[in-house]
Amino acid sequence: MSNPNFLDQSVRSRIIEEIKSYENVQRKQKSLKDYEVYTDNAYPYVYNALAAQLSKQTASQMPIVSNLNIAKAVVNKEATIYTDDPNREYTDITDADAQVLADLYAECGFNTYFGKANKYYKLRNQSFLQIVPKEGKIKLRVLHAHNIDVIPDSDDPEQAFAYIVSSFDKANYLRAGQDNANQSIADSDDYKAKGGSYQVWTKEIVFTMDNNGSIRGEILPNPTGLIPFVDIAKDKDFEFFIRIGQALTDFTIEFNVAWSDLMYIARMQGYSVGVLSGDANLKPENMIIGPNRFIFLPKNPSNPDSSMSLDFKSPTPNIEAQLKAIDSMIATFLTTRGLDTKAVSSNNSGNSSYSSALERLIAMIDQFRATKEDFDLFRTVENKVHKIVTAYLSLLSGTEFLDPIYNVSQAIINSQLKVSFHTPEMLQTKAEELDNARKEIDLGIADAASVLSDLEQISIEDAVIRIDEINQRKIDKILSITAEQNVVVNADSQV
Repeated sequence: MSNPNFLDQSVRSRIIEEIKSYENVQRKQKSLKDYEVYTDNAYPYVYNALAAQLSKQTASQMPIVSNLNIAKAVVNKEATIYTDDPNREYTDITDADAQVLADLYAECGFNTYFGKANKYYKLRNQSFLQIVPKEGKIKLRVLHAHNIDVIPDSDDPEQAFAYIVSSFDKANYLRAGQDNANQSIADSDDYKAKGGSYQVWTKEIVFTMDNNGSIRGEILPNPTGLIPFVDIAKDKDFEFFIRIGQALTDFTIEFNVAWSDLMYIARMQGYSVGVLSGDANLKPENMIIGPNRFIFLPKNPSNPDSSMSLDFKSPTPNIEAQLKAIDSMIATFLTTRGLDTKAVSSNNSGNSSYSSALERLIAMIDQFRATKEDFDLFRTVENKVHKIVTAYLSLLSGTEFLDPIYNVSQAIINSQLKVSFHTPEMLQTKAEELDNARKEIDLGIADAASVLSDLEQISIEDAVIRIDEINQRKIDKILSITAEQNVVVNADSQV
């Protein structure tokens, strides 16, 4: 089977039909759900889960908890590659071109977009970067699986022959806060402005088509010969899109459902209920109960057994047991993700604190080991981005489409990038540093001068001078006190 011929109208129409197929829409719907939950829009999913579990009427009356974002907490804990800016070194490049790349990465916030791509990768095990020449610069755009469609390469289905950027119609899946009309002002339906428009990228051509597969404008040659997209994924199974479950998203929803149930139980059973019992014939027509009122309960004189009684029934739900069950649920889930249970907790014991720098370092090393494979992945990603960026810079330098400050030599396309990510370091507190220094002096393996040199990052000679100055000040202070005491003694003797 060969790659499709986009010059054929019937081929383009068939591809549009496949984009709108049930299977593909379901794929995008799952991606959208993950993204919405991660970005604090879990309410409709929690509501639907409660309505399915109970009823729509009950769900509408319940206090719905939807702001406990476990997905974001876990993803932000796992996606730490770009917490500190990486170190980028270039070879086979002039100093001027290397400075242009450094300035471009800083000005356009590349590290921020790489960090965001890292988070979305941890969310779904796959995310995408698009490199876009825009406003005289080269910018990055982070995309999700519901933003794109892909034609896999016929020789390797794990690679893309073509990327198709389109607007996924969210109207059937995001009903809260939308009127389904794209207004002139910015609103939640802005994505519809691109509805029915499909931008296609291959290594050879670039074009836009409509819902019928008809070409809008003209078919243009791809000037770089590169598809300006980077697929961030690993562990593929002979198909392009990663096939995964939604454990993180589903758990976040279930966690909020559990808290909603708990709040509903507390509301329903947290109040005492008044109960009036006795002879039905003696039932008062109207009753108003309050702290400043007396209640008269009638009694039939002719029937001593006929009377009324009023009391309050107070249910006692085991809230504490349910809280423990929720804590156990989240602890078990975090363990399956290889995370410290302190990362998320429903009580104060979840605050991460370490008794020493060593314990802190061990925790950091555990996290480092968990993300080491991600380091290797993002080194590859950075090199792919570098290749596309330098191709655009080489192509656009000296034209109106690139700010002159980013002009480079044509040799930049041969440059190579080496990326180094930050690894854990043992950071000691001041008290720990001083305590360790005192132990070294007691063991005879260091003296005051060498310790001061290490602590203050100064030479041994400067450390000796500083210690001498400190000792001299101590001597001067003692001499000053002794002189004052002698003056007082002499004055007393004269008296």
